[in-house]
Amino acid sequence: DETPTTSILLRIPAGSFHNTVEQAGLASMMAALLNESTENYSTEQMSMALELLGSSVSFSASDNELNVFISSLSRNLPQTLQLVQEKLLRPAFNAEDFNRIKQQRLQSLAQAQKNASYLAERAVSKLMFGDSIAGQSSMGSAESLQAMTLAQVSAFYQTHVKPQGAQLVTVSDLPQPQLQSLLADMAPQWQGKAPELALALPAPAIQQGAIYLVHKDQSPQSEIRIVRRTMPRDLTGDFYRAGLMNFTLGGNFNSRINLNLREDKGYTYGARSGFGGDQQVGLFTASAAVRADVTRESIEEFLKELNNYQQNGMTAAELNFMRSAVNQSEALRYETPNAKLGFMAQMLEFNVGPEFTRERNQILQQASLEQLNALASQYLSPSEMVIVVVGEADKLKPELEKLQLPIIELKL
Repeated sequence: DETPTTSILLRIPAGSFHNTVEQAGLASMMAALLNESTENYSTEQMSMALELLGSSVSFSASDNELNVFISSLSRNLPQTLQLVQEKLLRPAFNAEDFNRIKQQRLQSLAQAQKNASYLAERAVSKLMFGDSIAGQSSMGSAESLQAMTLAQVSAFYQTHVKPQGAQLVTVSDLPQPQLQSLLADMAPQWQGKAPELALALPAPAIQQGAIYLVHKDQSPQSEIRIVRRTMPRDLTGDFYRAGLMNFTLGGNFNSRINLNLREDKGYTYGARSGFGGDQQVGLFTASAAVRADVTRESIEEFLKELNNYQQNGMTAAELNFMRSAVNQSEALRYETPNAKLGFMAQMLEFNVGPEFTRERNQILQQASLEQLNALASQYLSPSEMVIVVVGEADKLKPELEKLQLPIIELKL
């Protein structure tokens, strides 16, 4: 109860993974249109009404959910929730808004094709998830956007934006009974259940240990990603432990990878590694943008660090440093209303109680060198990874061939 504000996160199972590959970008487009005009308010009128209340309401689509983020002064929450109801239940899905956003997105995609980092992420998605919806950009492709119609957006909204299965998280200074009564009135006429998500993400056939080279004209830098599929995300299992294990390798500024490639060699402004993912699947990624003239040398250093860490793991001194650093960052982690929202949303997503933080702390203090190094041994073999390089292929290829790894030119 620090500030008289209320923050609300409503998560509705209507994210990008609910789209077919042909309709990639539909959930994201729907979220963008829910931020626009409604049946009774233009976009400008809605913005003004929220501004007068000191409130904000924004819609965004993630892989699994449509997220509605609401921030309000607690005294103005009833009026704010009336506007949320207007936006959520009475979107205009106006052709003018749709065409404008569609054109903006087509332009953004055309611009993104000139961005090496974007191309590297697209290559990783394609190699890790193939032709599934997870292999597509959440914004969609030029083809799926060109083919998209307003009727499809409206149909997706009618089918998927339903209350059953939605999750609501609130951080507020208001007494619980008052808050519950306000939230119960938010959308009394909103009913129904969306179809269940049926998602299959088989691992595509790729050549492990190979370099996948993506050409980009005029690249003073090369983007490098060294990646493999791993275990799905969890809060207190092997995924969490793997994050602790990675801290020393590439999970902080003083990590081995960053000290080598940035501080010692000066190849990059920053190199890192980490485990990421969701409840379906996880990825390990080591990444950096490096000077084009040291692309091969950078990959050599990455592979040297990965091989060494996979075979020998961290030292006792590094384990102690990691414990103390992670402990300090955890202590500050849930200070703001937004951080508290995220914390509670995690609990709902993984169906755990607040005691999971105590369990994590216990794991942090008790995980042995042997346990963490066993995870390094299991997941960090470069021979089970692929290397993505984005840069000027014709200039890079002769140098990369010196690594004596298979080189496959990848078209996106």
